Amino acid sequence: MTAPDRPVRRRNQRGVLAGAESMLFVALLLIGGSVVAVGGWTTLRAQVALDAAAREYLRAYTEAPDPLTAAYRGEQAARRSLQGNGLVDTRVQLTHADLRAFGPCASAEVGLDLEIPSVRIPFVDAWRPVWVRVRRRELVDPRREMIRGPAHDPNRTACSG
Repeated sequence: MTAPDRPVRRRNQRGVLAGAESMLFVALLLIGGSVVAVGGWTTLRAQVALDAAAREYLRAYTEAPDPLTAAYRGEQAARRSLQGNGLVDTRVQLTHADLRAFGPCASAEVGLDLEIPSVRIPFVDAWRPVWVRVRRRELVDPRREMIRGPAHDPNRTACSG
């Protein structure tokens, strides 16, 4: 018994090129998405670390007995917090509270700034670094015995009204 004659099909390679282009597009999409995700995660992680360091600075600052101790303890607490969160603390710019106005119920403000370098991509150099800035304010404990700063005016504090 012989097999019925079937027409011979010719196969061409037209779909291969479209498949290769789509694979390249997907690869570029994944790389681009990864770069965006890494940049976003780095910024978010830095924001959280700076916020924690600012809180630790103010906690130590507001519980200190005098202005110089407040500045020293605040900076040390912030540096320990940054190192604990995995940030290189030498890259962080710390703006201290005004030591001259230190005293009961005085407002203490701290600022932390960090420049996050952009992710390097070959043939793309248009991205600039991102700055993460955190500012926090807190009142110095009004019920604690302390040495006041020379510019502290009890009539101009938040508790005077």
